[in-house]
Amino acid sequence: MKLNDLLKLGGVLMVVAALSATLLGFSNSYTDPIIQERRMEQLENSMFEFFPEAEEFIIDEIDEQEYYVVKTEGEVSGVATVVDPGGYGGRIEMMVAADAEGTVSGVDILSHAETPGLGSEIEEPEWLQQFIGLSASQDIMGEEKVDIISGATVSSEAVIEGVELALDNIVEDYLGN
Repeated sequence: MKLNDLLKLGGVLMVVAALSATLLGFSNSYTDPIIQERRMEQLENSMFEFFPEAEEFIIDEIDEQEYYVVKTEGEVSGVATVVDPGGYGGRIEMMVAADAEGTVSGVDILSHAETPGLGSEIEEPEWLQQFIGLSASQDIMGEEKVDIISGATVSSEAVIEGVELALDNIVEDYLGN
C-alpha cells in the first residue's frame, strides 16, 4: 500500500468514527431524559408499594446520598434510599425503605447483572420479604437473620450488605435514632 492510500483509509476511518460518535451523542441526549423519567417512575412505584398510605414524597440529599422521604399527615412516616453493593455479576442497585423507627418496610431490586436462575433469585418477593421488620440495631449478616440463596452466596450477601448500609445511612443521616 502506498502512503497516499493509507492516508485516504485513515481519513475515511476518522470520518466514520466522528459520525458514529456524533450519532451516539445525539442518541444519548435523546434517550437520557426518557431513562431518567422511567427511573423516577420505578422509584415512585416502589415508594407507593412500601408506603401505600403516603400523602407526599420529598427528595432530600445529605452528603451526596439521596433520600426519598415519606410524609403522612405532615409527619415523616418513612425514608428510603438507593444503594448499590457489589454482587457476583456487578453492582446491584436496590432501594431500601424504613419506617420512622428505622425498621425495614421494604426492599426492591432496581437493577442487577446477576446470573439468571441463581443470583437473579435476589429479586424474588418471597426472599426479599425476610428483610421486613429488621432494624439497624441488628447485625443482619452476623446474626443470620436472612437465608442465603443456595448457589448465590455472593449475590445474597451483597443484598444483605446493601440493606445494612441503607439502614445505617437512613438512621445516621436522616432519622437520627
